Amino acid sequence: TLLMVLGRFVRIQISVPDPVLPDHPEYTMGVELRKSRLNVRARRQGDQVEIDLNITLQSDYVSPKSQTDYSDPRNRRLAENAISDHMKRALDRAILRSQEMKADPFNFGMEVRSLFRTWPEYQQFAWLGLR
Repeated sequence: TLLMVLGRFVRIQISVPDPVLPDHPEYTMGVELRKSRLNVRARRQGDQVEIDLNITLQSDYVSPKSQTDYSDPRNRRLAENAISDHMKRALDRAILRSQEMKADPFNFGMEVRSLFRTWPEYQQFAWLGLR
């Protein structure tokens, strides 16, 4: 997930529960993900900063364990949503953990810094709760 946000991600293979068979956790689908586009934007409202992270990925189904036909548009949509949810949960966990550690491995501070006119203003803001 770190490489995805840093823009250094090329491809990865993951396993995601088969969304067509949610009652059967033994059925998963192997998926190869490739980065297509990354967009990071920060906004400031008072003492709060909101960071919008949009990662567009391309995927190929590598090894579904079920006999699900992912060429069917309904199944494909279910699979895309399952992959998206899986990756969002993984990114949310990583971001939350970095916030707990008061660390910025994703370099969001670079986006936040652009919201301030001067370095002293940025330092006063105390990004990550550090002064």
